[in-house]
Amino acid sequence: MTNPQPDGHRAIVRRGPRHPGIISRIMLISQRRGLTMTDVGDTNSRADADDPRHELWQRKARHFESRVHFNRLCNLRVGQWDDRQVVMHLPHAEQLCNSTDGIHGGVVGALADTCGTAAALAATGADGFIATVSMNINYLAAATTDLTAVGVCVKPGKRIQVSEVSVTDANGRLVAKATITSSLPS
Repeated sequence: MTNPQPDGHRAIVRRGPRHPGIISRIMLISQRRGLTMTDVGDTNSRADADDPRHELWQRKARHFESRVHFNRLCNLRVGQWDDRQVVMHLPHAEQLCNSTDGIHGGVVGALADTCGTAAALAATGADGFIATVSMNINYLAAATTDLTAVGVCVKPGKRIQVSEVSVTDANGRLVAKATITSSLPS
């Protein structure tokens, strides 16, 4: 099922239970069908519209897309934002590539960092600034297509959070795995 979006894109609307392992397959199918996931309110978020956190999640997703200058430059899009996980999409673009037409590792790292800190914010329900304390990333394959990052906060502490991020390409191939440690101000 799809819903038309104001910008002309169509977003996937899926209700009911989901399994995080199928996210990359859903992304692949949606890309093949010309669908994008651009409006966090109409995507895989499990929150009901009357859930008070839903509005916060939408506001945070819009902030990450439009108010963070680097994310705007990269055309980063939020596909899902809820307390279980955050999904972000990064389209392949020439200005993000190295000399071999692969997305530069620094950009892949920035995508993982952004998705991991967003997952920490979503899991803790915090509404403020968050800083990356450390990041460990393993690059597993060249990033030559659009990318999807799935971030899950595995330790949503009061001050320190740890998130794991998987970055896959348009074919569902794992491109990078990252662990992000972030901190909320006290």
